[in-house]
Amino acid sequence: MAIDRNKVKKEADKFLAAGKVDRAIEELRKLLEDNPKDLVTMNTIGDLYLQIRRIPEAVEVFRRLAIAHEREGFALKAVAILQKTMRSAPDDIDIAQRLADLYRQTNKIKEAVQVHLQVAEHFQKKGLIKRALEEFAKLVDLDPKNLKNKVRLADLYNKEGMKDRAAAIYLEVAESLAMEQMHTEAQQIMERAKAMVSTPQVFLTQSRLGVIQGDYATAAQHLRAGLETNPRNTDLLEALAEIELRSGHPDRALEALAEIPQLPEKALPLCEKSLRNLATADRAEEGLRLFTPIARELARRGSGELVARSLRGALQGSISAEAWLLLAEIAHQSGNKAEREQALQSAYALAKTQGDLPLAGRLAEQLQALGVAARQEPLPSDGLASVPGFGGTPLTAPASIEITRHGGETEMDPVRRLRIEQISREAEALLRSGSSDRAVETYKKALELDPADLTLIEAIVAVHRSTGHLTKIQMQYVQSAQALAALGRKQEAAHLLDKAEQIFPGSTRIHRRTLGLQEPGAAPPPPRRARARIHRPARLHDGARGAHRPGSSGLRGAGTSCPCSRDGAARAAGPWPGPRARPPPGGSGRLQLDGIHPDGASGSGRARTSRPRQPVPHPGTTDGAPARPAAGTHTGTRIPGAFRAHE
Repeated sequence: MAIDRNKVKKEADKFLAAGKVDRAIEELRKLLEDNPKDLVTMNTIGDLYLQIRRIPEAVEVFRRLAIAHEREGFALKAVAILQKTMRSAPDDIDIAQRLADLYRQTNKIKEAVQVHLQVAEHFQKKGLIKRALEEFAKLVDLDPKNLKNKVRLADLYNKEGMKDRAAAIYLEVAESLAMEQMHTEAQQIMERAKAMVSTPQVFLTQSRLGVIQGDYATAAQHLRAGLETNPRNTDLLEALAEIELRSGHPDRALEALAEIPQLPEKALPLCEKSLRNLATADRAEEGLRLFTPIARELARRGSGELVARSLRGALQGSISAEAWLLLAEIAHQSGNKAEREQALQSAYALAKTQGDLPLAGRLAEQLQALGVAARQEPLPSDGLASVPGFGGTPLTAPASIEITRHGGETEMDPVRRLRIEQISREAEALLRSGSSDRAVETYKKALELDPADLTLIEAIVAVHRSTGHLTKIQMQYVQSAQALAALGRKQEAAHLLDKAEQIFPGSTRIHRRTLGLQEPGAAPPPPRRARARIHRPARLHDGARGAHRPGSSGLRGAGTSCPCSRDGAARAAGPWPGPRARPPPGGSGRLQLDGIHPDGASGSGRARTSRPRQPVPHPGTTDGAPARPAAGTHTGTRIPGAFRAHE
């Protein structure tokens, strides 16, 4: 039944004027029952409960009011209500947790940290360790740079017997302290972790502390100690290989990599750098022997093209017969007969040149089995430069690019890379706390240290995708593509622009032209060739428009030009040989057809030839007058398709 709201409100005001707060609340509750969405009245009721010190009732009203504001999208109003409630009921943990969550949503990180810390300490005093752990975990995620809170969280995990989680946090703290040049404190925290567990991560962190101090010998020693208890651990062996390489022992690096079961493709840059260093030191044969089992294993698993590219890149054109044989084996594993044949031909030529007749005989037999004859002419050092899988540019753009975090990591300062990993962990913690904007900002700080880190780019994109910001995704791809193109990594830049194109078709054309990249979906441009030159015709044969006209600009409409020589001697009469025929030599004229130049540039829409400086009489005339074409000659038939000028 509807009530007279004005009358009820006047009654409440009378009770308030008389100091009868309880009676006033009763009247106001009638208004709230009539309209539960009357938030102003609800707030007034809560304030009146506080006035008469009925705290539980006030807290309950304010809780409902805060929830209502939050549902309406007024988070700041909800924060103000809960702040007022916390001042009156500081021990109400539910209110505190809800306030902390709202602080986080409104990006008031400092206030959220203080509330979470207050709640965590409350639970710790009450002996509710598990609930204290939950609050400390939220606290650490909100403020990942606060090492003191991280240590407190690790101590709590240790107290609860969760030693693995405690040790993991101690190791993070130790590495962070070392990055801040607090080596003594880092070692103290490191000892806490060592007393708990003996996992590979402990030895990896000890090694990193050595790397941060520039002590590679100690770093390698820790890794070897870890391998004694964790043999053939991939992370330990890969870290050892990099340290050995930086210490000037590329042979040891390859030996360590060869021990890794199921060597990941991301380790190939490390293999390539080790082999290149050995080749530079005139130890290519030794390096090839160490690299061969790695190459065979990766080729067997379908990574033959990457392995072949790394092998050629490492040897830098100085490829021995043994290297050609390995390339042939890799091509065979990949099922590429043409590549295998070319590699065997090169190995055969080198064997003959070096006088190794037994090897040459075996290679000749293999070539014969492939149905080809052995050639002694050596293949140029770049003879396979255009063959996919042999280090050259692929004939077609790859459908996808394998994205790894530390491709070519041996070229990066290890301390800088450790810093990138540390910042990435901070960003991941912020994501767990729900602070998406801060996570993106943190990822971008890491990206400033390595703009070519494709995994960081994808991490930023993933955050934008989760929040539905497609424009920000497209902008990130474009900005990163520009940075990669500036570093000379145009293939990766084109890959990122392809992804941006999928979001907003047609949005990257200007950027591609500016960066010198292909249009989306276009095939790679053909190799640049010398411009074809054709003769300068004085006149045109009788075509679609009739007789010759002096000074004609070339092909008009459906007409075609006559293939005459420079001195006017007639070529063989007969039909125009077609679009693929070789034009006759001579002359300095230049042919341009619709959309196509001989050098690949776009045309102006009309085919034309340059005008001759002086008219040349046509054969069969005495004064340059037009003559009828002989029987069987062309009569202006339109040339189908694009004209292709050959040398």
